[in-house]
Amino acid sequence: MSEERVEQALRHLGEELRFSNPAQAALRQARRMRLRRNTFGGVGAVVAVAAITVPFVYLPRDAPSSVSPAATPSAATLSASPSPSPLVVTPKAAPPGSVALPGGVYVAGASNDSGSLVYDPKQRRYRSSGYPQAWVSPDGRRAVVADRNKRLGLLDLASNAVRWVSGSTLAVGTPGWSNDSRQVVFAGPGRDQGTLSIVLVNAATAKARTLRPAVPCVEFCQPSWLPGNENVVLPQAARPTEQMEVYSVKDGRLRTNPFAGAVQTRDAWSPEWNHVVTDTVTPDGFAAVGIVDSDTGKVTALFDVKRGEQIQSRAVVWATPDEIVAAVEREFIVFSPEGKELRRISLPPALRGPQNDLSFARP
Repeated sequence: MSEERVEQALRHLGEELRFSNPAQAALRQARRMRLRRNTFGGVGAVVAVAAITVPFVYLPRDAPSSVSPAATPSAATLSASPSPSPLVVTPKAAPPGSVALPGGVYVAGASNDSGSLVYDPKQRRYRSSGYPQAWVSPDGRRAVVADRNKRLGLLDLASNAVRWVSGSTLAVGTPGWSNDSRQVVFAGPGRDQGTLSIVLVNAATAKARTLRPAVPCVEFCQPSWLPGNENVVLPQAARPTEQMEVYSVKDGRLRTNPFAGAVQTRDAWSPEWNHVVTDTVTPDGFAAVGIVDSDTGKVTALFDVKRGEQIQSRAVVWATPDEIVAAVEREFIVFSPEGKELRRISLPPALRGPQNDLSFARP
């Protein structure tokens, strides 16, 4: 084993010990030598809210002018229901005052332990959401906000009005918006010990319903949307980087599929829906962030990162068919679908920090 891998294993063992059962976590770490990230931990530092007082824009170089029509994901691998319609995106320029990324994608919000920022479409600048955490919708019009007690609400960014969601609070991870910005999924407290509930929220009414009341989960406990907005996914508790559990949002029906990785966010899917960025494990037993073919469920590439740099699958956005953007501490890295670095985009000082908790949107 190389000196670098030993160093990484020891560093991340501390993260494993944040599980509710430290002894079990240590045994799991020693057995698998995996450097997994525990989503039960607090949100990483992202922004200093007071640092932004005026609008700013950071434009990437060589932003593409178009995104090709998309194909649907494999029904055999991801869903037994009818395949969703292809996602066709015609990129527009990111709005003035926002941090612009390839393909018209822009940073729509950011959170840390000190507060949260959202991009205000009326003021054309970032402002405080007024709440500890905020996650902006893909269309940039609303944000899910959380108070100090993890109660969730829906913030209208134009009127600044909030409608609070009743019936459940956020237990772990972050809420996930559907691609059409009509629904939100999040992990609430489970009915039984060692479980979580999968909760859906109608963005138009702010009404919640529990899709599944007691789902076992140990790590990567963050439900996310599959393409088509008809299914949500959560890694299987026993084999989180080898199995995905797919739940129909219509009736909660469960299917379990082999899959080489844990999907953490809807932004990780390619525009064609045939590849996705996941937390996975290398052949020699180390955790990594890789790209999985959704038709075969196999890893096609790992991200080639520099020594000491880490990216997380929940902090990426597949901006165009040929460009994947990942946040690191001080900048964005633009990767190819083969995992090779293409270029870097410097982050403004107010958005710098480890484990960026960012929201992405398209105009």
